Amino acid sequence: MPHKLNCDQNQAPVDKQVPRVNPLTSGVVEADRSLARRTQGLPISLLLFIGLVVMVSRIPFLSLSVMDWDESAFILSARELLQGHLPYTTFFDVKPAGSTFLISAFMLMSSESVEAVRVFSVVCVFTTACLLCSLTQRLTSNRLTALAAALFYVVFSVKLNGIALMTEILLAPFTVAGVLVLMLGERQSAGKAVLTFSAAGLLFGVSVWIKYVPAVPALLVMCSSVIVFYRSGSGLSYLFACIFGFAMALLVPTFVTVLIYWWSGNLEEFLYSNFGFVGRYVATADPWHERLGYVAAAVREILPLVLAVGAALYIIRVVRHLFTAEQKSWAAVICLWLAGELVAAVLPLHFYPHYFLMILPPACILAALVIDLSVRRFAAASEVSLSSVLAIALVALYPVIRHVHDAIQMLSHPDVPRQIANIIDSQKRRGDRIYVVDYHPIVYFLTHTPLPTRYAFPDHLVGSQQALLNVDPHVEVQRILDSKPKFIVVDLSLDGSEYDPQARSVVGKALADRYDLLARLPKVDAGSVQVFALRE
Repeated sequence: MPHKLNCDQNQAPVDKQVPRVNPLTSGVVEADRSLARRTQGLPISLLLFIGLVVMVSRIPFLSLSVMDWDESAFILSARELLQGHLPYTTFFDVKPAGSTFLISAFMLMSSESVEAVRVFSVVCVFTTACLLCSLTQRLTSNRLTALAAALFYVVFSVKLNGIALMTEILLAPFTVAGVLVLMLGERQSAGKAVLTFSAAGLLFGVSVWIKYVPAVPALLVMCSSVIVFYRSGSGLSYLFACIFGFAMALLVPTFVTVLIYWWSGNLEEFLYSNFGFVGRYVATADPWHERLGYVAAAVREILPLVLAVGAALYIIRVVRHLFTAEQKSWAAVICLWLAGELVAAVLPLHFYPHYFLMILPPACILAALVIDLSVRRFAAASEVSLSSVLAIALVALYPVIRHVHDAIQMLSHPDVPRQIANIIDSQKRRGDRIYVVDYHPIVYFLTHTPLPTRYAFPDHLVGSQQALLNVDPHVEVQRILDSKPKFIVVDLSLDGSEYDPQARSVVGKALADRYDLLARLPKVDAGSVQVFALRE
């Protein structure tokens, strides 16, 4: 692992018995003490502080029924799995199965509720932050810098739709753990290096099991780490074994899932929902001016991190003579990790803001590092700690202020999906079915009602992603209406660009012929949601 910097700015000869001052660390320490400080565990007080910040930033949103439509889809898919149905068989989606298996496992251990899923997001963010703290401490030996990296992840992950349990939040602990395992294993024997790479590959493999694009940063981290291990003395033959072990372990979770679907006779559904849909999905992307607007919105959400990363790449280049060879190597690994995450974020060509949650872990490390480098290089020795705290606070306050503003707005409005669920629960009888045409599908979960179709995600059946289906969406809508669900929920405020006109016409006719208006609830943004009950 990297050694503490031990270079003098003036490059003057120094007697071997006199310890040299490190311009990037907090004082004069010997190499063995530096190594011990980097390898010791995180203190309980630091873990408690990180946990407190995570709880304060996320617990207020614990019971909100909807934070993001994708999260609602994950919840429904997990519920179907708990009822004995493999993903894709009774609820169609185009996400890898890993998120469904992990969320359903957490529900099984806690409760089948929205609150349980949000608690899972708290666990994921806390774990990622602690791993970042540990990784950064081993890179710099400075606890304040390590804490900054963890704190940045916690406060910036509440933006970009990160309050919800998105796949990018769910996979982050495994990705960061994979990098940390490689860093910890650098000084091991050549034989143990193979086990290190295999363990890291398995961790990255879980990330790929959740969302396939993390394979890009996984391969870049693997390749750069192989170079680091080679420079530290590992034999070439062992390194080939390391690469093989990493690659095989990377495929294990997905390969096991393929075997499960093959054994159950649902392999065709798995293959289409994981790979076959890709061409159609890219074709359904929004116009380029809208996609670039998503990128601009994402940059605004994490602007201080973007600026800090740019400064870090410049400052590290300027002061590279102050780094040991190992430090340069691991700095390069972090930079390539960031580049890989950026490629993974833009690879689907949709540029939704939550895709950029993947860049946060390496970006937070570089942001913390640039503050440490800058302050220790330019601030007076007596003001280093205070200057670091102020710089960290300045960066962290940006998302905090925006988060508080957004939280006040969200928590001051009524939870309309829960209101709809309460209305339906007060009227429905055992066995009654509902059909949520074009509103939040979480209503199925809140009312504990079965799905009327495996295409229960509205955007697939009546929205902009109809092209992803292998069935005629209009025929499927008509089939659902013919089954006469007891309640129908519609959001008639949507315009024709969001709601297929033919579906609108068919649903409207069915409502006029067979249903009575049960309730009308105003939406937070505009318009209203209507609940219809089947006419007796």
